[in-house]
Amino acid sequence: MTLLWHPDPVRIGDVAPIAARTQVSRVEPEFGPPGARPVGPLGDRHVSRRPVVVLAASGDGVTVARGEAAEQIRLDGAVLTGSTVLDAAALDRGAVLELEGRIAILVHRRVAPRPAAPDHGLIGASDAIEDLREAIAACAASAAPTLVCGETGTGKELVARAIHRASARRDGPFVAVNLAALPAAVAVAQLFGHRKGAFTGAVDASAGYFRAADGGTLFLDEVGAAALDVQAMLLRALEQHEIQPIGEPAVRVDVRMIAATDADLAAAVRAGGFREALLYRLAGLSIATPALRDRPDDVARLLLAFLREELAALGAADRLRARSGDEALWLPAGFVAAACRQRWPGNVRELRNLGRRLAVAHHGVDAVALETLGGMLEVAAPPPEREAVDDARIVEALEANGWQIGRTAAELKISRTTLYAVMERSGRAVKARDLDREDIAAAGEHTGGDVVQMAAELRVSVRALKLRIRELGLPFR
Repeated sequence: MTLLWHPDPVRIGDVAPIAARTQVSRVEPEFGPPGARPVGPLGDRHVSRRPVVVLAASGDGVTVARGEAAEQIRLDGAVLTGSTVLDAAALDRGAVLELEGRIAILVHRRVAPRPAAPDHGLIGASDAIEDLREAIAACAASAAPTLVCGETGTGKELVARAIHRASARRDGPFVAVNLAALPAAVAVAQLFGHRKGAFTGAVDASAGYFRAADGGTLFLDEVGAAALDVQAMLLRALEQHEIQPIGEPAVRVDVRMIAATDADLAAAVRAGGFREALLYRLAGLSIATPALRDRPDDVARLLLAFLREELAALGAADRLRARSGDEALWLPAGFVAAACRQRWPGNVRELRNLGRRLAVAHHGVDAVALETLGGMLEVAAPPPEREAVDDARIVEALEANGWQIGRTAAELKISRTTLYAVMERSGRAVKARDLDREDIAAAGEHTGGDVVQMAAELRVSVRALKLRIRELGLPFR
């Protein structure tokens, strides 16, 4: 059992094992921080001294039954009238008990607590987060390129920074770059640098991100958004430890590269949008950041941390003081119980946003009524990815965006992988790498060799067409 909410916020996150028969009341069992000695029972005077609920572990399941006391008990939002069995699947998801609207307890499965280890700046004590901490320690011991994979909002940059801090490069720079935010026209110059006047008439030279990270770590977020020509240069940097600034000789660099993605890069390789060799080099070491739905016992720990931070900034830290006697809680346990049952498609980032909205909206009151929070969780969830966008609409958007994959995917709020799949299915759009010499030569004749017009006719981006022309050694520029 993990305490999700309690009148004393210090107790949130405490745990207690479930035995063959475990009675839950004001005076038993004793809870304590994971891996530490118990510090005491629930202790809230609103919970009876007699058992309010009895849990019995047997095989892969747990039976949950009402106890002798008359308090109202809820299990996953429904009033518990008799007993129910939580099977292995239910325990893996976690089931939430609510006691008197003041205490919420997650009943779930986890391995035995592990010995204390560095937390690497990560909040939580779930099995998933402990596995992640172990993976960070293992990656920090190596200088090999590392790929951090995980859904959006799971803290991939936080993991990259933790690897850097725990590594031998901790005293060197950590430089973070979001490749999806770099305009394609300037990505090479910003990553690898350029001499004065060598890039679109630039007045000043630029060292670029690679040289800024020399002796440290370069974090490339959303690496799947990099253009193919940029990918080729990243591969060279990985294999030869040197870069080619624009207008300058090649330069050797000492950089540990960590890349991150929420895309399926293997699928992108099959679709022609990502270089296979680069994927293999980046994935020399790999870490997966867990989705929040796979660590339900951390939801309340994280929410509490975010609320403390936001309320302190608003001068209202006292809202999360320990409540005794008949004092109402600032945030009712029923809301936290509902939050723990959410799927959280936006993961930790979405939960942080919820904490911010709660603090801003309710820091002025000493106790928030549950009925005033009805829309908070619904608002917290962003719209799911629009996988079913009409093919014709996608082709129209491609054309409007100059057949640029990243820009079109962002506009339609779909993944690049989905966009590539629609392009293949529709037959109305092609990838530049699939064009042969005859296709390009014919377009060149029709347009007088104007590459911009050729790209429009061939329905590919100008950048991708130029790369294909260069690969085939054709005379168009």
